[in-house]
Amino acid sequence: MSTRQLSIGDFAAHCLEEIKAIQSGDTVLEILSAGKIVAIVNPAPQRGMQALQTSADFWRPMTAQDHARQQGIRPVTRVEDFWGPGDEADWEGFDEALENWRAEPLPEPLPGENSSHAA
Repeated sequence: MSTRQLSIGDFAAHCLEEIKAIQSGDTVLEILSAGKIVAIVNPAPQRGMQALQTSADFWRPMTAQDHARQQGIRPVTRVEDFWGPGDEADWEGFDEALENWRAEPLPEPLPGENSSHAA
């Protein structure tokens, strides 16, 4: 996929042709004003647009595998895949902090609130 830069004036003058070029899916357009990028125009994801056309597909909950497939990546199956392997130093003090947090009393309910806490 190529990226092209175009001044805002040139884009305004040739908007229809530029949009048609972007629809092919091969071009990303950066629109410039005073030499700075003010907008980026990408082709719409075709697979996602097709899914939105069917309301049953829109409301169907997607699994992690569905999301990964749609994004073109492997689904995460282990915490290490998501956060990285980590080491002992990353967890230093966690157990102590967890014990302290669990030992804290529950907050008092605000006046007029239900005072029962689900445990």
